[in-house]
Amino acid sequence: MTSARVERHLAEVGLPGRIADIPGVPPTPEELLKLMAQDKKVKGGKLALVLVRGIGQAYVERDVSMEALTRVPRAGSAAGDDHGLGHHAWRNSRSA
Repeated sequence: MTSARVERHLAEVGLPGRIADIPGVPPTPEELLKLMAQDKKVKGGKLALVLVRGIGQAYVERDVSMEALTRVPRAGSAAGDDHGLGHHAWRNSRSA
């Protein structure tokens, strides 16, 4: 499975593979969005996100509104994992 392969690689190079692996108190989704809004790539309230479909299959999604990100299912919800935002969750949120 691709996600297991990525998690294994991150562990091998000493990087966290899941949000729960990051030291300290994790930010709430609202706090995380507030931090993302301060990024230098935000233009007119819109973000540019680098997303992945699989290993070696990254792409840039431009002009993502902060409001659109609030519609993405939270980690640990319907998918039952805590890996973060996935390609399918992002695509599904855009069609809502």
